[in-house]
Amino acid sequence: MKKPIRVLATGISGVNEKEYQENLRIYGEPQKKNIKNFNVGDLMYAHADMVGRNLSEVKTNILNVYPDERLAWRSAVLKGILDELSVSKNLDAALVNVHGWFINKEIYQIAVDPYLREYSADMYVTFIDHFGRILDRLNAREQWQDEHLNEEKVLKWQNAEVELTMFLAKLMRRPFFAVPTAQPALTLYRLLFQPEYEPIYAAMPISFFKAPEQQARVDTFIGKMNPYFTVFDPRSVEAVGAMSAADFCDVSKRTIAYHIVHRDLFWLINQSKKIIAYWPEGAHSTGMDREILQAFYKGSDVWVIYLGDKASPFVPFHSTKIFRSEDEFVEYLEKRYPERKAAAQLIKG
Repeated sequence: MKKPIRVLATGISGVNEKEYQENLRIYGEPQKKNIKNFNVGDLMYAHADMVGRNLSEVKTNILNVYPDERLAWRSAVLKGILDELSVSKNLDAALVNVHGWFINKEIYQIAVDPYLREYSADMYVTFIDHFGRILDRLNAREQWQDEHLNEEKVLKWQNAEVELTMFLAKLMRRPFFAVPTAQPALTLYRLLFQPEYEPIYAAMPISFFKAPEQQARVDTFIGKMNPYFTVFDPRSVEAVGAMSAADFCDVSKRTIAYHIVHRDLFWLINQSKKIIAYWPEGAHSTGMDREILQAFYKGSDVWVIYLGDKASPFVPFHSTKIFRSEDEFVEYLEKRYPERKAAAQLIKG
């Protein structure tokens, strides 16, 4: 009996993880991969109903239940999942989705269950999304009306979720990935089943390269990389333009900026095997400079597609490979990864 890949997936409320996981399950079907998603929250409501609490009718009150009682329900659900996995014969992957933290009455409440030790996850994932989209979803739900959530609260909540899950992965010596739910299901599919498609971070100028025709160029370039790598595109989370110097003292805008920098440097880049930087002619990006340094000094490959005529000596110094045109870059990929080019053509065909 084959053992499925076990994933422990976290994500704060409103991150849209259920839709992403369902898209992953559907994507796996034509590839003959049987993926099952276990949403612990939904299963807890069902268990509470079974023992006579009928919380499915008043879901907005779940966080008012005594923590020890919620822990007992959660543990019962997790045991049921483990029992099911112990007899499953044809599963290729199982995703157990839990929350790391809840916010209730301005208080962070831990939601991770000690019983998860028995699950023995092979991979840890936290689903993340643009703070604005999360806030819109939560504000549309009755449960969160009294929390008076704002952008800063959502960012800090999401940060705590990622950092906790990352710590658990390090503790158990397992891989961890922050996966934006706006990315295609292919991202997590490849992390699970095609690890040879190494994860890469796509660096590009954003703050001063935001015109639609400029971002369209970036889209086209990333499309050329997709057949060869698992691409993490920071724009799938949020792409904030240049800050006004007058906003440096605005606490809210500064908080947003701090979280974006932390996310890109310490989540997306650190989980990637290499960084591929697209540097159009005439474009300047302090952010991309810093991203390149982050990858370079942690020992990762830094491939730069430099399209300008002149460059600082810091550009070649902090690169492990430089290409002077997109065509040169694509030709290199085709020669280095011929099997991936063939696979991409087969999928298209």
